[in-house]
Order: sequence, then C-alpha cells, then structure tokens
Amino acid sequence: MPEPNLKLPKDQKTLWNAKHVQYSSARWVEVPTIFAQQALPYFPPAGTLLEIGAGHGQDSLFFARQGYKVICTDFSQTALHAARERAAAKGLTNITFRAVDLSAPISFAANSADIVYSHLALHYFDENRTLQLFGELLNTLRPNGLLAILLNTIDDPEVSTLRRISTDLYETPEGFLKRYFSQESLRRFVL
Repeated sequence: MPEPNLKLPKDQKTLWNAKHVQYSSARWVEVPTIFAQQALPYFPPAGTLLEIGAGHGQDSLFFARQGYKVICTDFSQTALHAARERAAAKGLTNITFRAVDLSAPISFAANSADIVYSHLALHYFDENRTLQLFGELLNTLRPNGLLAILLNTIDDPEVSTLRRISTDLYETPEGFLKRYFSQESLRRFVL
C-alpha cells in the first residue's frame, strides 16, 4: 500500500507538552531507561553522544554521568526545561540542550557524534521523512560511530488497536502517526 505524504497534527507540540507536564511527577523520569543501561556496555568509553527525542532527559543525564559529552534534544520546550533543571541540580556541565523538531531537516555537523542514541522517538513520520531522518542521523556519526535506537515493532499488540494508514504506519487515537518497524523495513531506512 503506497504511503501518502502525511504531516503530523499541528497541535502535536501542545499534546506532547501536556504529556511532559504529566510525566514530570513520575518517578521514571528520574532514572535511566533499561535500554540506556543495556546499551551502555556497547558504547565507546568516551565521546560525544547525541540523544534524539530525549524527553525529560533521564538517559542524557545518565550518559553525562558516565562522562560522555551529551547533546540532549527534544522539540518540547517543557521537556527540555525539566531536563535542564535536573542537569543543573546534579551539577552536570558536560551536557547541552537543543530544541530540535524532527519533522524538519536537522542540522548537526557531519561526523560530529560518536553515538546517536534515541529511545522511542524516531517512529512518528511518514516514509519520506523517516528515510531523510535516518540519513541525517547517519551523516552525523563519525566513522565507526554507533547508532543506538529503540523502535516500536510491527509485532507490538498495540498495532491491532490503531488505524492503519499504510504498510507499517498507523494513526493513534490522539491523531499521531506512528511507525512500527519490522527487520525488513528497518533495513530499508538504515542501509
């Protein structure tokens, strides 16, 4: 099924900012994700780590505490503000914050990151933007750099509750586009 050229809902930032206000009182925003903890042993011992779609920044702060120079990004100013406050409270100076809207081309220098890391932030886009985004992220990596990403899988039971737009792309009840990757589709985006 061909994929239409779709745009994200105009109010997506409003919806995510509201979610981040709700998340701010959750305990999980204070601790690194399981994915971050499991990925860390595969990382080089030092370097620059670019986190895409960091939300409240719990993983960015975790990596900064491990000694990485971290660039923490999100398009929600609410989330970035919370992450910035937590980093300041912990005295972390090896972390910077940047508002980045992934629906538009990103502008990080080529070969500028040793690690590009993302925890469930790369699946909200149509096929064309997803292809562009992965190309931009891979271009950001230094030679032998590491792309560490956690994505939704097409085998997720949630898929059966969503409206199918095209192959691997669905619409959530809030009106978000959400891509569920298979091994085959992931290869199409990263190889």
